[in-house]
Amino acid sequence: PILVEPLLLNFNFSGICGRATDSNGYSIRVDGNDLSISHRLILQNVGGEIKLFGISLTGDKKLIGRSRGLSNGMMKIFLEPGWQFTKRSYQGRVLGHFYFSYDSFAAKQAEVEQRISEIEAQIPDSLEFYDPTNSAIAEGSETEDSEITEIFFNVP
Repeated sequence: PILVEPLLLNFNFSGICGRATDSNGYSIRVDGNDLSISHRLILQNVGGEIKLFGISLTGDKKLIGRSRGLSNGMMKIFLEPGWQFTKRSYQGRVLGHFYFSYDSFAAKQAEVEQRISEIEAQIPDSLEFYDPTNSAIAEGSETEDSEITEIFFNVP
């Protein structure tokens, strides 16, 4: 876990910015829908780490973030893939309320892009080419054009 310095305890916020120190300043948005009426935020110690959940009135849980371990003091919460902090604006002014927002489409797109990156990372930069049907060309002799029926790649 990463410990964080709770500057809000010692910082003079008067006249420069607002702060939200309890769950009233935060709520959940999923696919553009505000879930503040149907969900509440809670922190739970689960499996050796602190987890941030959004819990619905019916008891369904959405994992939003985790501390990645336990420690004494205030710990950073790492948001799960697809989650981000957002704010809304009204008539051109940014509102003071914070949201834990999730966009299903953006999350799926990020998963696909991550998988593509993983696959691309496995592709070697160069390949050796061997043509068994035309070995005379490989040896430098002149031959007539021939049809290639198989190509073998050896990864260096």
